[in-house]
Amino acid sequence: MWLKTPESIQNVIWEAPIEPVSNEAVERLVRENKMRGIILNSDDLRSGLPIVSIGSPEI
Repeated sequence: MWLKTPESIQNVIWEAPIEPVSNEAVERLVRENKMRGIILNSDDLRSGLPIVSIGSPEI
């Protein structure tokens, strides 16, 4: 099954930022990237998550 992303969401039912599963998941991501030489800030990761909108299906 293919999902299609519309240009805009009409009739929004729910809209909110994505939330990490747990603080430990964010900290693990920071640690794993640090071992690769990529420095991440956990607060920036939490605040920079995208917003998801769910709307009524288009028929």
